[in-house]
Amino acid sequence: MSTFAQYLAVVLLHEAEQLEDESYSGSFTSVASKVTTLLQGVKVSKNEVAEAISILVEFSGVQRYENPLTGGYFKVNYDNFRYYFIQDGPDPSDADKDGWKRLRTLLFEKYPILVTYAEIGRNFATDIIEHLRRVPESEWGHLRSDQASTAIPASDRIVSLSHNQVAELENPLSEVIDAVEKTNGDPDSPGFRERVLGQLRAGRELIRAGTIKSYLLYTVLLSALAEVAARNKGTAIEATINTLVELLINHVFSGG
Repeated sequence: MSTFAQYLAVVLLHEAEQLEDESYSGSFTSVASKVTTLLQGVKVSKNEVAEAISILVEFSGVQRYENPLTGGYFKVNYDNFRYYFIQDGPDPSDADKDGWKRLRTLLFEKYPILVTYAEIGRNFATDIIEHLRRVPESEWGHLRSDQASTAIPASDRIVSLSHNQVAELENPLSEVIDAVEKTNGDPDSPGFRERVLGQLRAGRELIRAGTIKSYLLYTVLLSALAEVAARNKGTAIEATINTLVELLINHVFSGG
């Protein structure tokens, strides 16, 4: 399974979300043609579509039908995909939070791109689409032939950042930290502000170190960014977080 297949699965889910019934259907060949048009010339093969669909099957995000004329027909359902995470997510009063954390860790180790999309939302998908449209394939084409387990291995992959990369990540992260510091907290979630600030600051220190375990940074930082973004929809801070997440994917999580 390539990393590109995970990105393609996100694109399919994003397109399904745009439709009224939150579903998107077609044959492998027809959808490959539609996605090629959507990505403005990035040639997507029916085999790559089939690989993306095989991933979504594991998240209840697709129904697949055999068809002797098309060689396969499927319906992507965004609502089913989201419900997979909502119904399996932890309730605040759930005593088995550690069980959820273990499940989430296993999911992230195998499907980091899909888990990130589930937690960040549509802005993550639009960033992927724009990146594929404007960045030459020579810079990301290796993701079409890699294996996700080697491109983004979970707990043991170490990433070394250049001085420029550290600065690119640290600057927007510091903006987010400053914004959270200026808030008064949430009376409905006591301790939220302090916890999130602790995670954001710890993430900044990991970045400043220049050599990072990628999964450690994900665990500490990305979930905190998702929480802050969810509480700041449509604001400048959400835009800053979206930019930062794209940079994290490019510099740390993509294996490039």
